Amino acid sequence: MNDSTNETQAFNAEQHTDVGNRGQLKDGRDYYVPIWSARVAFENLIQAGKLLGQDSLVRVCLEEKQDVAMTAGMIMAAEDHALTVALVENFVSSMRVDGTKVAPNTIDKIFGENLYAITEAFCIVLKSQYTAFFTAALDVEPSPAK
Repeated sequence: MNDSTNETQAFNAEQHTDVGNRGQLKDGRDYYVPIWSARVAFENLIQAGKLLGQDSLVRVCLEEKQDVAMTAGMIMAAEDHALTVALVENFVSSMRVDGTKVAPNTIDKIFGENLYAITEAFCIVLKSQYTAFFTAALDVEPSPAK
């Protein structure tokens, strides 16, 4: 295939894929988080678990009420700040806010000085990608009686 065919297919796939999580940020803006491929989700899960702590990551994904506060605590507790910032940028860059794709070079424009909004966005991406996984993984059926 030539480059223009690849670009057209990528464009069409992006326009016609509705697999993802939609909602509103606390500030009222709409967001959309597409679901990652299994390979990308797995790679990001491993990195997030190493940087942010496996237990903290699972708790944030399963928490329903204080999830953004827990996310902020998890970020602040990370030992490697530079890698953690890169991880947050990478995750948040997978979403759209009010129809605009977030990118590392647009994060400041989209979120401004609102630290809560970027933390909320990171939390939303985490939960969009991993809540179903952790819920299924922890929903262990009892072994049959012998």
